[in-house]
Amino acid sequence: MLEKRKDLGRGTKKASVQGSSLGVSLDSHGRSPRVTTLLREFENFENYVTEAANSFLRQRPELPFLVVADSSPYPPLVLPEGAKLLLLALSPDQPPQAHRPEVHIQTEFVFLIPDGVELEQPRVIERLIRELEGEGGGPVRLVAAPVLTRSAVHCLHLRVNLREWTATYSPAASGSSGSVCTALQGDAVVLMRTEDLFNLSVPLGRPLFSALFIQTALRGWKVKLLESPCFSASHRPLYTSAHNQWKSDTRLKEATGRLMKSFGLKRLLLPEGKEQWFGCSKETPSYIQNSLCVDTNLSIDYSVRVQQPVVGDFWS
Repeated sequence: MLEKRKDLGRGTKKASVQGSSLGVSLDSHGRSPRVTTLLREFENFENYVTEAANSFLRQRPELPFLVVADSSPYPPLVLPEGAKLLLLALSPDQPPQAHRPEVHIQTEFVFLIPDGVELEQPRVIERLIRELEGEGGGPVRLVAAPVLTRSAVHCLHLRVNLREWTATYSPAASGSSGSVCTALQGDAVVLMRTEDLFNLSVPLGRPLFSALFIQTALRGWKVKLLESPCFSASHRPLYTSAHNQWKSDTRLKEATGRLMKSFGLKRLLLPEGKEQWFGCSKETPSYIQNSLCVDTNLSIDYSVRVQQPVVGDFWS
């Protein structure tokens, strides 16, 4: 990875903390862009953030591209001109608003992408915007499109009961013009209104889409998964070694445990019929501890992201 990052090409720079809102460029018609591309989750030890940013900015240089991390990545990211890095961790030499993502996004929509996704068709984002606007003021508040292939993404029904600290996932039927459900499993991109994102209690929690869909399901919001277009990604699987995949899977389980604890959820009922428990204690029955509990009492490196494009692998 270090060797790959040395070949930076023209127009790239070492990522620095964004201290003010993203600069907004006008398009060829003199209009302000309507959408910010946001990449939240990536692993420090192997990622394709630079490639994703280059791809989007090559096709749509007027659209802001924001990379969000908890703390400074190491090795440092090298981002092209037009891409910005936002750190959520407070710094003593910065005002608090410097670390608030809602201050940095000035567009009407936000486009959430997983690591390594590429933009090949410049106007495809406008199609997603039209799909979302076509839903009017109904329950569909998010529109999603698959990465690589539609068969790799599944629409799920998600029912969250905070009083019973339980989240229940079940399969949802698909239609020829798209599927409407409350959660996704698989590799996808998601478009939503910026106002809706920042009206969530934890807008950029991790794993990102797991946190997102739990909160949107509680509000009665739905996501529409389109049959097409499919976004490209040159790096799938994302990791080049089994060891890096294992590291990512481990961080995913740790982050899911922290997320469930912060939301007050202890029990997940999964679409294939399995169940998973989080936050077990000495009082938890032994048959649950031995087979279902997820150990959340681990030492966590918060600077390392979890690879979880959409709600999904934490139940595998």
